[in-house]
Amino acid sequence: MNTRMTNEQIMHVLAAHDLFSTLNGAYQSDLIAQGSLISHERGDLLFSPYDRCDRLILLLSGALSITFALPSGGRALLRDVRSGEVFGSVASQMHANYPGWVSSETSGWMLSIPYSYILTACSDPAFLEAYLHGVGSKMGELIERHQIMSCTTLEKKLASYLLQRHAAGPSDLLRCPSVSDLALYLGNSRESVSRKLTEFEHHGMIVHTRGEIILKDPLALEQVLLD
Repeated sequence: MNTRMTNEQIMHVLAAHDLFSTLNGAYQSDLIAQGSLISHERGDLLFSPYDRCDRLILLLSGALSITFALPSGGRALLRDVRSGEVFGSVASQMHANYPGWVSSETSGWMLSIPYSYILTACSDPAFLEAYLHGVGSKMGELIERHQIMSCTTLEKKLASYLLQRHAAGPSDLLRCPSVSDLALYLGNSRESVSRKLTEFEHHGMIVHTRGEIILKDPLALEQVLLD
């Protein structure tokens, strides 16, 4: 059983967060008072696509994953949520359901924050600016995700993923999740993703080592998308 987090521990997480650190101590105390502290254990299903999202969730400790259904009946990873991160900002603003199944990867605690509190806090210009910046970033991530998943073949999905990662930074060296995690992200089997990485490497487009991918020929990857 998780040891309940104290208000002091929660305030420490709030102070380290880009959004909630813009609030003064009184606002942060009010946030804790209006929010609900929820414990989760590994394997718990916390929310589903059938649940309406009417709040922000701040993960205070532990790790979560959000997956969505594929037409094949399998699931693909939408995003990982780590301690100190927020989810639900886009869905709550749109009064929509959660975008997938939210499951607990490890035990921990989260703070459920009513959307009504967010509306009140947005009267503070610094909070409003940080909130809109966060929503914009999440929208950008969802657009990139949609671009990848709209590709018709694994080859194109993998090329799109690598080119997006390359565009996000100036280096040809990409930090890469494990093949298993990458397969979950792309919605394909580990074996098929491993085989496709080997093909890309054989054709001189990448060099794949444990945890890293070096892009050797981005133009060839672009051609994969165009073919």
